[in-house]
Amino acid sequence: MRLSHKADYGLRLVLELARAYPEGRVPTYEIAKRQNIPEPFLAKIVAELSQQGIVDSKRGMHGGVRLARPPEEVTLYDVVNALDGPFSFAPCLREEGFCALRGHCAMQEALEGAQKVLADYLNSITFAEIVKKHTLLYPVQVR
Repeated sequence: MRLSHKADYGLRLVLELARAYPEGRVPTYEIAKRQNIPEPFLAKIVAELSQQGIVDSKRGMHGGVRLARPPEEVTLYDVVNALDGPFSFAPCLREEGFCALRGHCAMQEALEGAQKVLADYLNSITFAEIVKKHTLLYPVQVR
């Protein structure tokens, strides 16, 4: 499994929002600048995550993006799955007809097991945990 640029940027976006939670909205241009994400691409990511109920965006003078749920309720799996589609370790597990051996392949069970372990791991990590650990290692400096 390879993380797409979209999922990578989405994870960084949600991390920024988790760090700001619950104070308010963060302008997308600020996130794009801090995370070195092209603004048009970030806008598309925000739209997709908004449709999935992970973020909430608002346009205008007091607009910006914020988490739609507390960071304790958003996992890495949620974001990756929302942006990259159904989680799949190998194409043969995702695409019907990809492999003629599907259903009687010697590797299928092992690959399904690996997929489950990775999915469970990503689903076990919340953004609240990441923020807490990161803050302990690198405290946020107030100006």
